[in-house]
Amino acid sequence: MAFSMKAGDTKNLFITIKDLAGNLIDLSDVQSIRWWASRGTLESFSRTPVLQKSQDDGIEDVALIDGEFVVRIVPADTQELNGSYYYEVEIRDAFGNVSTPIADSFTVTKDLIR
Repeated sequence: MAFSMKAGDTKNLFITIKDLAGNLIDLSDVQSIRWWASRGTLESFSRTPVLQKSQDDGIEDVALIDGEFVVRIVPADTQELNGSYYYEVEIRDAFGNVSTPIADSFTVTKDLIR
C-alpha cells in the first residue's frame, strides 16, 4: 500500500493482513506487530529506520481477529522528513514465527504552512 503525505500531517494507515487466497488472517494471538520505515525505495533503502511503530507505541488493534490494525503517524513523526521512504510490517506469531507480509514505499513532501 504505497501512499504519500505532507510533512507534519497526521496519517492513519488502516492495514488488513490476508493470506494468498484473500482470507483474513487472525492476528489475535500474535506476539508483536512492528511497522518500520527508512529512507529509500523498494529497490534500495537504508537499514537505519527513521520511524518505528509497535503495539506499545503507535499501532492500535482495530480487529485483530479479522487481521486489522492501524498505524498512527503523528505530526512529530514526519515534520523533519522529505523524500522517498521504504516501510515494512513485521509480525511475530504466538509460536515465534516471523513474517513480513507488507513491504512498500511512501513519499513525504514539505508543506507551505509548516
